[in-house]
Amino acid sequence: MFTLAKKTFNKEALNRILIPLSPFDTFKISKPQKPKKRALTVNQIRQIRDLKDNGVRWNLARDCFMLSFYTFGLNSCDFYTCGKSKGGRLEYERNKTKDRREDFAFMSLKIQKEAIPLIAKYKGKDLMFRFSNMYADAQVLTLPSIKDLNRLESI
Repeated sequence: MFTLAKKTFNKEALNRILIPLSPFDTFKISKPQKPKKRALTVNQIRQIRDLKDNGVRWNLARDCFMLSFYTFGLNSCDFYTCGKSKGGRLEYERNKTKDRREDFAFMSLKIQKEAIPLIAKYKGKDLMFRFSNMYADAQVLTLPSIKDLNRLESI
């Protein structure tokens, strides 16, 4: 904003300099530290996949995690709004970035065979998944229930 104000109000050709100083010319933003690697091991992913029945919300969390893994990071907001598959591909506009891209953040992913049973389990009528029929919005889909929070505290 400071630079924009200088360009707007200073008229160098007329020798009219209302904002003479440039305090940010010498200011440098330091590079952020490289984030720590947060990838799960193959064994950890298998352990999550193989978790046994622990109630509806726990099973949903496990299934959504595995669906996200099988779909290269599809998030809950996109699960909630994702349209039907076409030709063995999952096609959708990524909610997080669709308003910032000319292609509306169009994504097309080959459906992995491991995802097929989970896709069938949560199959929707009009959308790929039935989460929009189960929850008021995508945020509610990701919220743990009070019962689940109590179970977490006991672990």
